[in-house]
This record gives sequence, C-alpha cells and structure tokens, in this order.
Amino acid sequence: MTDPPPLELAFTVAGEARAFRLDAAQGGEAVTVGRSLDNRLVLADRSVSRRHAELAAEEGAWVLRDLGSTNGTAIDGHPVPEGLVHAGQRLRIGGVEIEVRPAPEAPPGPAAGGADEELLNATVIRRLEDLPPELFAAPPDAGGRPARLPPAGTADAFGHLTRLAGALLRADAVDQVLRRVTEVAFDALPVERGYVFLQPAAGGEAVCELAREGDEVASPPHGPVPVSRGTLHRVMEEKLAVVVPEPVGAGGGDAGAGGPGRWAMCAPLWSGERVVGALVLDGAAAGGFGARDLELATALANFAAVAIERIRFAERAAHERRLRARLERYHSPAVVEDVLGRGEPDPGERARLARAEVSVLFADLSGFTGFAEASEPEEVAELLAAYFDLAVEAVFAAGGTLDKFLGDAVMAFFGAPVAQPDHAARAVRAALALRRSAGEWARRREAASRPAFPLHVAVHSGPVVAGEVGSERRVDFTVLGNTVNVAARLESVTPAGEVWVTAETLELARPDLGEGVAAEPVGELELAGLRRPVQAWRLLDPAAGVGGGRAGG
Repeated sequence: MTDPPPLELAFTVAGEARAFRLDAAQGGEAVTVGRSLDNRLVLADRSVSRRHAELAAEEGAWVLRDLGSTNGTAIDGHPVPEGLVHAGQRLRIGGVEIEVRPAPEAPPGPAAGGADEELLNATVIRRLEDLPPELFAAPPDAGGRPARLPPAGTADAFGHLTRLAGALLRADAVDQVLRRVTEVAFDALPVERGYVFLQPAAGGEAVCELAREGDEVASPPHGPVPVSRGTLHRVMEEKLAVVVPEPVGAGGGDAGAGGPGRWAMCAPLWSGERVVGALVLDGAAAGGFGARDLELATALANFAAVAIERIRFAERAAHERRLRARLERYHSPAVVEDVLGRGEPDPGERARLARAEVSVLFADLSGFTGFAEASEPEEVAELLAAYFDLAVEAVFAAGGTLDKFLGDAVMAFFGAPVAQPDHAARAVRAALALRRSAGEWARRREAASRPAFPLHVAVHSGPVVAGEVGSERRVDFTVLGNTVNVAARLESVTPAGEVWVTAETLELARPDLGEGVAAEPVGELELAGLRRPVQAWRLLDPAAGVGGGRAGG
C-alpha cells in the first residue's frame, strides 16, 4: 500500500499562526486531533473537544473522521462524520479553521522526538521516565560535590542550576525552596508568570502555594490562579512535562487569563519516588518554548522536589520527637507506639476529651505522712523516687497510662487514649505486680534497718471522659468522671498491704484472667461522698501462697 502525499495543515490558535506536517512516513498510527494534551495535533481552543477527530492514512489517501465531538467536523463547509482530505481543502475542527496545503520538503535534521525536537504541532510533551537520568540529579551535598546537570540550551544554564542547588542546601523551609526555584526560573527562562503547586500531605487536590508575576510574589496567592486543573492533574498523575501554546488555564475548561502569543510550561515536582507538586511557567516567548527550555524547567522542578522532601522529612522527624516526648510523660511505650502509628495528635494541639471505658488504679503508701514529717526532704525525695519507679514499671508493663503523682499516691488508668477491651485485667495485673514489687522493696529496706511502708491499691472500672485538661500554659492527659471518684474513695479505705477492686472490675477482668486471679468479698461499703454503696473484693495473690475463695458470681 502506498502512502498518501504529505500535507501541511495551517491554522491559527490563540492568535498564533501554526502549521502541522501530516506525513505518513512519521508513523503509521492515525493522527488524533483535539484539545487534550495526549493528541498528536493539539488545538488549544475551547470549541475543540478533548479528543475531537483523527486523520488516518488509508489506501494511499488521508481520511478525516469525527470522534463524536461536541461541535462537529467539516470539510469545505460541509459537516461530515468522515471524508477524504487533500490539498486545497479547508477543514473546520470545532471552531478552528484549517487550510490544507501541499507539504514543503521536509528539512534535514533529527527525527521528531529527539533532543532537538521543534514544536511541529505547537506542543512538546515529555514523559519523565523517557528523559535522561542525569536530568534528575539531586543538588550537590554539603561536601560540595557538584550535581550532574542536563544539556543546557544556554551557556549559563549550568550556573543557574548550580546556584539553585547551593540555595536549596541552605533552605530550611518549603517557602524558601519555592521562592528560590521561581527566582532561578525567571532568570534562566523567558517567563513572566510562575506558579508552584504542592500536594497536601493528607492527600487531595494540589494547592497553589506560590504565585509570581514579574517581581511580585504572593505566598500563598490571593484568589484563583489561571491554571487548568485538568492539565495539572494529568501532569502530576502521568509524570508529564509539557509545553502548551497558551496560558495553561485558557484551554482546559477553566477560566484562564492572558492573551494571544502566550505559552506555558508545566513540569511535575518529582523527587524520584513520588510527585509532590507541579511547577507552571507562563510567558510570551517569541516562537514558543523549546524542548530544552522544558528540560531546564523539569530539572528545576526536580531540584525543588528533592529539597521539599528533605525538609518535610526533617519536619516529620521533629514532629514525631515532640509528640513522642509529650506522650512518654503519660503513656506506656506500647501505647506511645500505637498513638504514633495512627499519626495523631499534633503536638501543638490538645487531645480532645472523648468518652472511654477504663479501669482506674490508685496506690498509696501507709504511714508516709508521719515519715515525711520527721525526715529530711532529701530522704523523702529518695524514698518517693524509688517507689514511683516501681509504680511506673508496673503500670507501663501492663500497657497503662500514668496520670499523676499526688504526694505518695499514684493514679493510673487503662483503656485510654487507645481503647483496650481487657483494660480491667490489665489494671488487676498492674495492681498485683505493684503489690509484689513493693513488698520486696519493703523487705530490702527492713534488712537495711530503714523504715518500710506497706502499699494499699484499689481499682474501679467504668465510663470516663479522657483527654488533655488544663490551662493554656499547662495541660495534663487525664480521665474525669465518677469512676475516678469511686477508685479514689475505695483506695482511701483499703487496708495496708492489700488490693481491693470493685465488683465491676472483677466481672470485667474474670474472662481474661481466669484462674490467674483469686478474690474474696469484702462486702458493701458506704464510701464518703458517694450516695450508692460499693461492692468490694479483696484480691489474693496465688503466687504468694495466700489462700482465699475464688471470685464468685
């Protein structure tokens, strides 16, 4: 089958006269025509559908087919779904008039798609994976090793990129990166407007974080910017770097600005691992932007992406350090890791009060008040430090949260901020472990002829609200509600050396502990400040050989 003769399609878009060479020798596939950037012939006009028509070489002739466009396709003024095309005709694609002429002899030079590609169809499209790897070199490191740079279209491109790399090494905020990148872009390229979009960390649409027009910079800009969301999405989603023969917003279905003769480049901010945004540059460049202009813009965008990722990583690390330091004041390591794994909360924000089912533990030393009255402050502090270490170890080992120290009293809870269905069993384990360790500690003190203090512990389970409570200058993570009051009142009447729990705690703990807990009833207690009596149980420690009845129903 012979190829049809090459033709030249002459048209005007955005006030610029353009020409497209239709030549079967350039590839056997049909030439698609439309407004979308993935067409071979891009007509950036609102009257043209995104994929409007195609021109195919068939049996030695060119055939024009409409692809279901909105505004139709015509040959010599006659609307057609399909028709033959030859020199001397006039085509209408949407509202764009196209003159069909014999094609001039193709000039010698590299094939379309090479490094020196001309703007044959008014658009340059580059897929990032098809570009040379050296185009995506990271900035030089702190040791001063130079980055590998792409071939430059101008003699000082190397200088521009090296200057940018040095500035990005010193940048410690994303806004500084955006400003430096646009400064270099405006120095190195014939652009008049620039926009930088960043993808929010939480996902969603990219947001314009900086806009520059001439020497005026807005970060962030006020009001909408003339950039097509459709084009922006395609550039970021498909990792495309493109030149379009108009302001980016003028032909993508969104409100645009600018006039005829304006061109735009759009390159994704690609760090090599993910796309974090896009760089858009706009200007009335004589003859449009070339492929090397686009490669330089792509290199600038890549430098920016690497610097932004570095800063964001450092910010995330600092965020986690602050958050971890705050959480470790209250919570066990297991709870801290769970909270950090969920990515919440922000260290600058309070943890909101939320309802939770918890078990609250209170522990106290018997006889401490008299000891403190008769002892030196240093001796009291030493005693408390040793006792608090025992309490923290027992609470954290069971996955609990340390609420506060009140003199010689310890308050802890289980079941918040991370829900724990077995919170009652955890609290019982912590109470028994604390009683055992406190007993051993007391025996060591007695052996050293030092005063020893028996411990009494109480646990109650029920609903609370949990979160951070306090003033603007100081807050604590705590639980509030009658459950706390009951636990505190029960602890105040628990005898020295014993662990008492309420019936609610024992009932919840029994399925998880089974034979691991023994208890005997204390009976109903009238506790100060409470209107209802509390059913209490004394926990017995089988490991210590203490007898007693099993927990009953």
